[in-house]
Amino acid sequence: MVLSGTGSDGTLGARAIKGAGGLVVAQSPDTAAYDGMPRSSSIATGLADLVLSPAEMPERLMTYLARAFGQPPDKKNPVAKTEDALTNICLLLRDATRHDFSQYKHSTLVRRIERRMALHQIEQQVDYVRHLQREPEEILALFHDLLIGVTNFFRDPEAFAVLETEVIPKLFARKLQHRTVRIWVCGCSSGEEAYSIAILVHEHLEALNQNLPVQIFATDLDARAIAQARAGTFPINITTHVSPERLQRFFTLDTEARVYRIQKVIRDLLVFSEQDLIRDPTFSRIDLISCRNLLIYLDGNLQRRIIPLFHYALNPNGVLFLGSSETIDDALMMFTAVDRKWKIFSRLDPISGMSAPTIGELTLRRPVKPVTEKLPSSAQRTRVNHFIRPVKFVPSSRAGDDPAYYHLSFFEPAPNTNGPTTQQTTPAASTDAGAKTPSDGRTDATPKPKPSAETGRAESPPAPAQADHRIAELEQELRANEEYLQATLEEMETSNEELNSTNEEMQSVNEELATVNVELQTKVADLSRANDDMNNLLAGTGVATLFVDDRRCISRFTPAMTKIIKLIPGDTGRPVGDIVSNLIGYSTLEEDIDSVLQTLVPIEKSVQALDNTWYLMRIGPYRTLTNVIEGAVMTFVDITSRKRMEDDLHNARTFAEGIVDAVREPLIILDGETVLISANRAFYRHFQLTESETLGHPLFELGNGQWDIPALRELIEKIQASGASLDDYRIAHDFPRLGHRVMQINARRLSAMSDQKGHILLAFEDMNAPVEPDTAPPDGRPA
Repeated sequence: MVLSGTGSDGTLGARAIKGAGGLVVAQSPDTAAYDGMPRSSSIATGLADLVLSPAEMPERLMTYLARAFGQPPDKKNPVAKTEDALTNICLLLRDATRHDFSQYKHSTLVRRIERRMALHQIEQQVDYVRHLQREPEEILALFHDLLIGVTNFFRDPEAFAVLETEVIPKLFARKLQHRTVRIWVCGCSSGEEAYSIAILVHEHLEALNQNLPVQIFATDLDARAIAQARAGTFPINITTHVSPERLQRFFTLDTEARVYRIQKVIRDLLVFSEQDLIRDPTFSRIDLISCRNLLIYLDGNLQRRIIPLFHYALNPNGVLFLGSSETIDDALMMFTAVDRKWKIFSRLDPISGMSAPTIGELTLRRPVKPVTEKLPSSAQRTRVNHFIRPVKFVPSSRAGDDPAYYHLSFFEPAPNTNGPTTQQTTPAASTDAGAKTPSDGRTDATPKPKPSAETGRAESPPAPAQADHRIAELEQELRANEEYLQATLEEMETSNEELNSTNEEMQSVNEELATVNVELQTKVADLSRANDDMNNLLAGTGVATLFVDDRRCISRFTPAMTKIIKLIPGDTGRPVGDIVSNLIGYSTLEEDIDSVLQTLVPIEKSVQALDNTWYLMRIGPYRTLTNVIEGAVMTFVDITSRKRMEDDLHNARTFAEGIVDAVREPLIILDGETVLISANRAFYRHFQLTESETLGHPLFELGNGQWDIPALRELIEKIQASGASLDDYRIAHDFPRLGHRVMQINARRLSAMSDQKGHILLAFEDMNAPVEPDTAPPDGRPA
């Protein structure tokens, strides 16, 4: 149960509970004081089964517990659990998602279905089938429940240590220079395992100090998991499984979103794609296949079909990396163990006669066409004519009607003896035209010798020596032709096999290209979206911005920039020194850009435009994500209002100081800590002090503490406490350089000041000073 709180600390726990068939309940955000944890750790990730207010939770929880752990249903009831219901559920899943779960492990399938039934308080599976038919969204919920898997970075650290030290170095050692190392991670889920392998590969390449080509294909059935893996963001509690060194090198902490983001150098190694291992074509020429904790969810028959598929996809000596609970005992002739404890196997060469595997509707078996052997027609005809006497079977109804002899063309159909004789037959064989047909309907099939053309007598067979010689010649000719045909057939079969292999490779390449194309389209969409966001942000802020590349040429600018520097859209690519600005008294733009690019220290200046607008100009280096300096960025922020306020404040201060300096009585201003911050000339003249002796010093420390007058301290503390004004407050004291004096003090608290305690104005009148005579004004009027 994920309740009110901040952060995303419950993500891993919720995934583990969901993967074990448990229930995840999240507090509804509108009832949570802090909705960060329920929203980000369970609702946004799709792990929450129920989103409820705290008041609704007890009843729903008790109902679920009663269904999940209460009295089990009657197993004698054939309706409670039927194969028909499971079959119907699998059919509904297949129709809605195009994925077949009929070969999913039976116990896991039933457990996940019963969990969904408990959530909806459904007792019988047949009732749940009806619920699926009425509520199509429940089919997708069941689909995602079946795909929930527990994964994390470097799961089974000892297994990944073997992969790091024994497997990955050998993969690169066997590869020729510039030959791509290809890795396939099946069932990658949200990407932790794929990124873990990518980190190991990157670390090995750094150790080799080489930039060898690497392709890592990460596939999964779940589109939501693939989208999450592509984003490359993970909760902050991955620190449990990732070392601090790797966190610092390969991840960036987003403090606002409270997530870690994978760095681009690792992300670029991987291509994520949706793939159904049972239905879709496999990759080929793979050096390492990682398929951990996927086979345990499939039944034995499907496991025995998938292992040969992996064997087919791997290169010679390729490596298969399985989960610690998985085995290949039925395929020991295909693999040999590299590390039996951590289920790491190396591919063996196929045994002669082993056929390619078949998965689902995809058949990888190469069809073999039957070969029909034909003997040379001339040799065959000669041997037939020599050893077989011409014979004609004549039915009783046609006896005596046919010519004496018929010549049968080789490999041609014999004349139809039941119909009229055609002209295609030639005299070559004979039957006795006067042959008697027995009364029982039988045909006399006694062969007769072929008569001579001249005498009509039967010819005698050739002499034995001549016949043997002829036979030897024909047999030699036959053997030569057979050898030639056999060689031709073998070459044809070899060519067919090569063509089939090429076709399969082309299919795999097309699949990979389609995968890469999807990835590129996603990146293009992300880039376009980021570009739109940046353009809208720059235009919306109204801040004039100019981007300059490392050649001091203009690469981009915002519309507001045209008011400050005379720019048009065609100025992109021009040197910044060629552009005329509207700034008054500022001509060091190029020098300031050069200074920033050389020192990487930003520059800030206040500049004025021709229309009397004041701007705060800031020039800073342009950094890429890999911390490469590729130019400079200039921003101009309108500070006209601030500048006018500063001028007004300066004028007001000058005006006030003039008034204060014109007063004859000594005046001082103290801040809240009784530090003297201002005094008029009468004060300096009367008490014979200087600015350096007074300004910035506490009043009670002036003259080596001689101004620490208890009565004066009491007066100031009283004003600070009450804020009241005091007039004609007298103190007597021996002042340095003046002697004993009686001072009459008027005090005011200046509450309008920003200081919390307020400033204090003190005016002194020396009661011992002689009275100065009145003087007449210059024009003679009375004073």
